Amino acid sequence: MVFEHIQLENKLLINDPQFGNTSGFRIMAATLAIALSIQWIHLYHPPVSST
Repeated sequence: MVFEHIQLENKLLINDPQFGNTSGFRIMAATLAIALSIQWIHLYHPPVSST
């Protein structure tokens, strides 16, 4: 589900003439890196329960 959202977001950025292909690709790569980092953090460092 996260990846489908990222793909849609990246497609919109790349097709946006304001960003162009190079900037769109950089934003796409950064978005993917952030999403993977967040998933890794949640997978290997789950929230600590306060109970």
